Amino acid sequence: MEKYITFIKNAWENFIYDDIINEQIRSEILESWIRCKKYNVNPMGGKGKNKHSNIKELIDKNRELIKIAKPVMESVYKIVEGSSFAMILADKDGYILEVIGDEDIMDRVNELNFLKGELWSEEEVGTNAIGTALYLKNQYKQ
Repeated sequence: MEKYITFIKNAWENFIYDDIINEQIRSEILESWIRCKKYNVNPMGGKGKNKHSNIKELIDKNRELIKIAKPVMESVYKIVEGSSFAMILADKDGYILEVIGDEDIMDRVNELNFLKGELWSEEEVGTNAIGTALYLKNQYKQ
């Protein structure tokens, strides 16, 4: 796993600093990197910085989703508890609705503003699981 992380990090740095594309990178990831460059996302940012203007309204609008998903999240979390794991629930636009995780990982979650109400689209944060999933979902709609 460490080898793979080093490979991705090196490929990303080559892409960011020298516009070198490594064809071994999964297409979904590479395409996200390219989109993020077009969006002018700060590649060194990687933090949520766009909080929903009305979190209460956001939660109310997604009450049914949260009601169904939160018990599942809590159940899965009990299985992985203690393994530096976090579970995130986001809405259809990429706003975070719930975060559950171990204390050590929650410190990192706070540092990154991976918090309730933050927007985690590719346009805002860059390549990330939530943003890329949203992009792919919207592509399949068209």
